Amino acid sequence: MTKIILGLPKGSLNNVNRGNTYQLFVDAGYEVRGYEPGNESYEIDILNDDDIIAFLTRPQSTPVELSRVW
Repeated sequence: MTKIILGLPKGSLNNVNRGNTYQLFVDAGYEVRGYEPGNESYEIDILNDDDIIAFLTRPQSTPVELSRVW
């Protein structure tokens, strides 16, 4: 089965006052662990969808990291 690979932004784009990417996932019904604002981890799990693989990245580095890892 095909997996979806997401590079989730580190820093201010996951800030409650600025972008809060984490809240977008929660509002969409996903259970996310390791990506709470102010408590980001390199081990991010989307608990209720095994087809999504997520990792923490700086937005300007995402294309390079994706090409290296996957």
